[in-house]
Amino acid sequence: MTVTAEEKAFELIVKYQPVASDLRIINSYMKIAYDLERYGRYAWDISYTHKRLANCKQCAEPSELMEKITEKTLQMVETSIGALSDIDADSAKGLARSEREVDEMYSAYLDLLSKAPPKTECLVCNLLVVRYLERIADHATHIGESIVYIATGEKLSLR
Repeated sequence: MTVTAEEKAFELIVKYQPVASDLRIINSYMKIAYDLERYGRYAWDISYTHKRLANCKQCAEPSELMEKITEKTLQMVETSIGALSDIDADSAKGLARSEREVDEMYSAYLDLLSKAPPKTECLVCNLLVVRYLERIADHATHIGESIVYIATGEKLSLR
C-alpha cells in the first residue's frame, strides 16, 4: 500500500503540477503511508515473536506495566488515525504527551526485567514486544507531526 500511495503522489505531481501547499500535503501523506506500514510491520513482529518464543508455560502472565504500555500504544494508534481522518492538529499534538508516557513505561519495564529476570525465552519475548510497542508509539507521533504540518504548515517535533 505504501508503494501505491507513493505512485499516486507522483502521479498527482506530474499530472496536476500542484502548488506548494498541495506538495506539502502530498509529501506528508507519503510519510504517513510509511508510518502506517511500520504499524503493520511491528504488529507482525509482535505476533511472530510471541509465536516463536512465548509458548513456554513458565512465562509469567503479562505484567501490569506491559498491559499499560499496550493500552497506551493502541490509544495512540487510534488517536493518530482519528486525527488523520479529521486533519486535527490539536489531537495530533496530544500524541507528544502519550509518547513520553510510553517512553517512561518502556524504561520502567526494562528496569523491571533487570531486577527479576524470567526464563530466557520469556525475557527475550517480553523485551522485543515492549520494544515494538515503543516503536509503534514513535510512529504514531511521526504521523501526528505530519498531520500538524498538513493542517497548519508548521513543522515541529512532537518527540
